[in-house]
Amino acid sequence: MDAGVAAVCGALAGSVATIGAALATGWSQREGARISARAEHLRQRREPRHDVYKGFIAAVSEMNDATRNVRAINSPRIEHFTDEQVLQYKRAAGVIKAQWLEVALAGPKSVNRVATRIKEASNLIAIEAEALLIIRVAPELLDRHQGGRETIQGVKKAAEDLTKWLSEFTELAQAVLDSDGSKGAA
Repeated sequence: MDAGVAAVCGALAGSVATIGAALATGWSQREGARISARAEHLRQRREPRHDVYKGFIAAVSEMNDATRNVRAINSPRIEHFTDEQVLQYKRAAGVIKAQWLEVALAGPKSVNRVATRIKEASNLIAIEAEALLIIRVAPELLDRHQGGRETIQGVKKAAEDLTKWLSEFTELAQAVLDSDGSKGAA
């Protein structure tokens, strides 16, 4: 091989190597930019969810605290449901409902399913407790409703469910917030 052919082959090899390096660098930069964009998207998604979940947990915790006495008593009676308590249940249920809407929009579905159970349990607590007030002030209803025992047990069970689902919601919310967004993550 003469010197001219060797020079051309050397130049060609150098050009191919340079083009290969440029392609690899371009691919690497695009991949790095894609990873950065994904991380920023996840951060922007995580921050609002954090605030939404925090508000929902606070609202449910308020209802949970309000129903502590009902859960603690083996056989609560109608006298345990005061006007103030029922008003507190109704307010807490209203706040939970408003916060639930935020959770439903923030997602994902797994968290929303548990949040919906919580919302329904809190509504049941408020409605059943209000029914107990009506039963208490209308003595003719008291006998027909066996002193409100079934309604009281309904409130007690809903309050117990609410406690269980609050724990489940908190665990799911933590998993969602810790997720890196990869396939199979919450």
